[in-house]
Amino acid sequence: MPFDCRTVRYGLLLLVSGLVLTGCEGQGNPPDVASGRFTAYVDGTVSDTLSGAAHYRMDDGAIVGLEMGAKEGPGLSIELEPKPLDLRTYEVVEAELFGLDRSGSPPGVIAFLALRDMHFESTHGSLNLTYINEEQVGATFTFQMEGTRVESPSDDVSVEVTGALNAPPQ
Repeated sequence: MPFDCRTVRYGLLLLVSGLVLTGCEGQGNPPDVASGRFTAYVDGTVSDTLSGAAHYRMDDGAIVGLEMGAKEGPGLSIELEPKPLDLRTYEVVEAELFGLDRSGSPPGVIAFLALRDMHFESTHGSLNLTYINEEQVGATFTFQMEGTRVESPSDDVSVEVTGALNAPPQ
């Protein structure tokens, strides 16, 4: 049986392409954020840059949430409709629709932002899981959020929050 160099080259090309596309340690592209950290940019009624610790939560083998920031300080809390850990996009849904079957629609996400004297909830936007392995989840997100001031609940405030995270499990 003669040896065909083209077959070997083609096989090597497929192997290298597969490694480049999935990475050596996980699927997708690792985020440009240090392990266990997040960065978020807030722009609108108030502007701020948040950064700090990040982790993800699992329940029954499904990713269900992301926590960013100190427990009692500024930060983001993101609830995800339970799905197995995989590269995917989540779209913001109204709280009443969260967890309901919406055939043909992407899974839902709701985000909550706490700042010094303001609280926000997502109204539009998405979160993209861009990297996964057994010990990390990378994601990017963009949320339009509406909220109120703690001292004056009748004042409506709005912001856009964009950012990235590189979170280990809780």
